[in-house]
Amino acid sequence: MASYALHSAPKTTVPAGLRAFLTGLIDYAGLFPPARLPLEQAVPNFVAYRQSDDAWMLGRFICPASRLKDLDAYADLFAPENPFPVSVLGSRGEDADSFQRVFREDLEAVKAFEERHGEGVRADLLETRLPDLVTEAGSDAVAGVLLRVNETLAEAEVSFERMHFEAGFVGEWREAVGGAITALARHNVGGGPPVGFKVRCGGVTADAFPTPEQVAFVLAACRDAGVPFKATAGLHHPVRHLDRTIGAMMHGFLNVFGAGILAHALDLTEASLRQLLRGESIKAFSFDESGFAFQDLSINAKQVARAREAFAMSYGSCSFDEPREDLRAAGLL
Repeated sequence: MASYALHSAPKTTVPAGLRAFLTGLIDYAGLFPPARLPLEQAVPNFVAYRQSDDAWMLGRFICPASRLKDLDAYADLFAPENPFPVSVLGSRGEDADSFQRVFREDLEAVKAFEERHGEGVRADLLETRLPDLVTEAGSDAVAGVLLRVNETLAEAEVSFERMHFEAGFVGEWREAVGGAITALARHNVGGGPPVGFKVRCGGVTADAFPTPEQVAFVLAACRDAGVPFKATAGLHHPVRHLDRTIGAMMHGFLNVFGAGILAHALDLTEASLRQLLRGESIKAFSFDESGFAFQDLSINAKQVARAREAFAMSYGSCSFDEPREDLRAAGLL
């Protein structure tokens, strides 16, 4: 979670376990499918959310690097006392060389954006996808890309609080994704700019949704390697459910982040994580002043906060309304 103030304090009626679980959890991705809102709607939405009673649940505004210049039209909203927080979405590259080229261009866009707006903005997180060709080539190939990333950051004189690298579930996915996570861990141990993993949990078609087995593998591998994760896509609702329009089982954000938090605190096995990820009853998740529990697994609020701070970072959602509405309907908010 961010170390600077983004939001107002939650209402005191929110129990400590839920506060720790949800604080800064949702990055607003209104520009992206399925909402795909125009900028002139997404930015005012984000500003309104930051002023709402639920602002404590809100993280950053996700914006492609190529569209940072479009945010200039909203410069009157950027204030040093409450910087406009941006998570920059990097451009796609098809191989290591094209990735490096677009990464350099993205850094130039970030640097220019921050120079134009100074302390009124904070583009301190970058999230991008590794080329599938690099992921499939293995851990050493990913390490090579990260080395070039470090060199480019130094040349561009740009820094981030953290960068999250997504790796797709391609080919022999356990070997490919596991190799990427291993490379990220080695990078962190080597003293480079902090990096984490980004897991895609869905999309607009059924084949974009990973299985509980795949998500459990990511959470366990990241936990074991000491690599923080963030998530994106398909997490509009609290618990796993069938979306008949898409024809796929959609993951719930309580499932994914509950699994991540409990994996961090209790060293759960992949089998236990799969069970948690498959849970379809919101009643299995409970929060009170003492902490958070899923069925018979429980931890205190301080353990939840530590897991969020060090491991289970946030997720991107094109809706900030749906998660809150579902939580209220379930009596959790």
